[in-house]
Amino acid sequence: KYMTKLNLNKGISTSTGVLIIIVCALLAGGIFAWQYKGIAKESKLADTEKIEKTQTQDETADWKVYQNNEHGYELKHPKDIVIAYSNEQTVFKKDSSVYYSLVVSPLTGTSMFEGKVVPITSLSPKNLIVSALNQRCKTSDVKSINWASVEIEGIKGMQALNSSDQCINQYLPWSCVKKDNYAYNFKTTDGAVNEHNQILSTFKFIK
Repeated sequence: KYMTKLNLNKGISTSTGVLIIIVCALLAGGIFAWQYKGIAKESKLADTEKIEKTQTQDETADWKVYQNNEHGYELKHPKDIVIAYSNEQTVFKKDSSVYYSLVVSPLTGTSMFEGKVVPITSLSPKNLIVSALNQRCKTSDVKSINWASVEIEGIKGMQALNSSDQCINQYLPWSCVKKDNYAYNFKTTDGAVNEHNQILSTFKFIK
C-alpha cells in the first residue's frame, strides 16, 4: 500500500511538471510572437521612411545647387527655376513669375504682437509668421492656420501649412527657423506645396 501511494504521488508530480512545461512553452511562444510583431512593425516603419527619403533624394538628384555665402546656407532647386538675390531676399522665378522666396531677416528691434510691443528676438518661429501675416492680411483670422513642425539640422521651426482664409492662404505654406539672431523664412508665392517642401528638405547651413 505504501508503494502504491508513493507511485501515485510520483505520477501526479510528473503530470504537473509536464503541464507546467507546456504552459511555460506557450507563454514563451506568445511573448516571442509579440516581440517579433513589434520588431517587424518598427522595421516596416523604418523601411517606409527610407523609401520616402530615397524617393525625395532621387527627385532632387538633378536639381541645381544654390549657395548664399552672405547668410551661410545652400539649397537645391528645379532646373527650370531661376534664382535672383537682392538684399535679404532670394526669389525663385519660373517663366518670369516669382514662385517662392527665402527671406533672411535680422531679429532686431521691436514688434507689435497681440497688442503689445515686444522684442523681435522673443518671438518664436510660429509667432514671427503670425506677426508677418497680420501685417499682410490685417482683417484676417490667423487662428484658422494649420501648423506643422519643421526641423533643419537640429534647429526646430514651424510651418504654416494652409488656412481657410483667402488672404492668408495665398502666402502659404510658409516655413520659419531661427538661427544666430536671424529668421529664415521660406514661403510660397505662386508655387506648389510638394515642391516647396522638397526645396526646404535640401536646405542646409554652410557656416
